[in-house]
Amino acid sequence: MIYLNNAATTYPKPACVQKALDACLQSPPPAQFRSTADFGREDIFAACRKNLGQLLGIADTDRIFFTSGATEAMNTVIGGLPLEGRQVLTTQTEHNSVLRPLMNLPGFAGQNRVIVAPCGKYGRVDPDALESCITGKTGALIVNHCSNVTGMVQDMPRIAALA
Repeated sequence: MIYLNNAATTYPKPACVQKALDACLQSPPPAQFRSTADFGREDIFAACRKNLGQLLGIADTDRIFFTSGATEAMNTVIGGLPLEGRQVLTTQTEHNSVLRPLMNLPGFAGQNRVIVAPCGKYGRVDPDALESCITGKTGALIVNHCSNVTGMVQDMPRIAALA
């Protein structure tokens, strides 16, 4: 089983997640700059980046970052985007980890800088509707690949081509 969001609010956690977290909590911190580091083995973070790089086809594994979950990851990304004078295009079915930080960005509230594209009855994003919302001021396009609510998988190759 591959379970990539152990910080999710889902209950109950799979047994493999409980076992892995218990093993982690019973071990010394794996940071390479701590006195408890075991220099006889590969850094667990480097090993994980290497494996994820192979799984996801990412050659430069230094571009893989770890966060406590999707909310922290999206807040970090959104907060780091160069959006001065730009708009952000997203969809009405995005996770709160996207919508809340966008709606609370300084200078964004009430400024029509967050464009929310509608979705179909079952949560499908219409790439044509997205395309009609893209302007010269669009600085970012944020679309959830698979909805945590509906399970709808979006046409990411087409949406990526628009971006």
